[in-house]
Amino acid sequence: MPKVKTSSIEARFEPKCGPVDSAYVNVNDVIACYNHLKKLNTQKCVAPSGLGIAHFCYAGKAEVTGQSLNPKGSSSYCRDVASAVLWSVDHCTRGDQSVAGFNAAGGNGDLIVGSTSKSYIGSK
Repeated sequence: MPKVKTSSIEARFEPKCGPVDSAYVNVNDVIACYNHLKKLNTQKCVAPSGLGIAHFCYAGKAEVTGQSLNPKGSSSYCRDVASAVLWSVDHCTRGDQSVAGFNAAGGNGDLIVGSTSKSYIGSK
């Protein structure tokens, strides 16, 4: 079996829905955040160092957050954050039109984007 160089292994994040009922929020609120972030295009959406949580968007009862898997922080274009939000909308929306999910920003496995209710994150 050939050896795999560790430098050739990329950071990977397995997208997830949920994880609990309290994370779910009306899909239209999350779509409003998606549209806002997509319009920001190449503006940077930055997640802080020290595993802190960035608050990228609030709409209705929804919140889009970001957290870096890199302790030094990370950033992506906001349009790439929007692509992670769209994944949650497309893959995690339930029959009652509520959604919650987490995915890496497009092209950046270090920036994890959450599309959840504000109450799940602890925002008001």
